[in-house]
Order: sequence, then structure tokens, then C-alpha cells
Amino acid sequence: MKVGKNLTLAILSIFTLGARSQVRVLNLRCEYKKDPMGIETPTPHLGWEIESPKPNLRQTACRILVADNESRLTPGTANIWDSGKIVTRESVQLEYSGPELKADKYYYWKVIIWDNYGHKWSSSAIARWQMGLLNDHDCIYT
Repeated sequence: MKVGKNLTLAILSIFTLGARSQVRVLNLRCEYKKDPMGIETPTPHLGWEIESPKPNLRQTACRILVADNESRLTPGTANIWDSGKIVTRESVQLEYSGPELKADKYYYWKVIIWDNYGHKWSSSAIARWQMGLLNDHDCIYT
């Protein structure tokens, strides 16, 4: 009877671990801030954190998607910038390298990562940033 109970507990533990083994990309930041407003650099730096119950999991690559509307990120595409797969372990201070960003405009973004176990993980939640005034001509009061 004790062996059966231990086996049942072991099987339940495996299923529970499998359900919890989801890797998550979270705490997306632009210039070290969450959903910031008034970003004044033409090439903002992006970063995120990875949460995983897997031991020694590391990011080996990422893909950053940026759009001018949140709904344009839903299907996994982006109308402003798609970095493509970037082979990097870095998840802090990755520089936006897409087309020129417009002053006072919101941009929405998300990240997909690959890990050292060979898995591609579904994208993060969507984050955003708002550009500030980048040049004197952006200000209507000059």
C-alpha cells in the first residue's frame, strides 16, 4: 500500500512540475522603466527578466517585435520592427535598431526567447513606451 501511495505522489509531482515548468519572459523595461513616457533617445534600450523552474536555464537568443498598435503584435508580427532571431545571452540594454521613431508616439513591444535546452518560448506580455520630444522642431511652442 505504501509503495502505491509513493508512486501516486511521484506521478502527481511529475505532472505538477510539468505544468509549472513554463518559462516566462516578464518585467519588460525600456530605458530601465516599465511602460515609460517621454523617452528622449532615438534608439531606446530594451530589457526583460526570465523566470523558470528549470535549473540553469539561460537565454541563447531572442526576437523583439515592435509595433505602433498593440493589436499588430497579436499574430506574432510587427509593423515597425522585427529584430529577427538575435543570438545573444543578453536580456538587458538591447538597443532598438528599427526605423526612426516618431516623437510623442506610443510603441508596443514583446519578446520571444530561445533557451539553452533548445526550446523556443512563446512571447512575453505586451509592454509599451512613449517617445518624448527628440528635436527642437518637435515642440509646437518654439
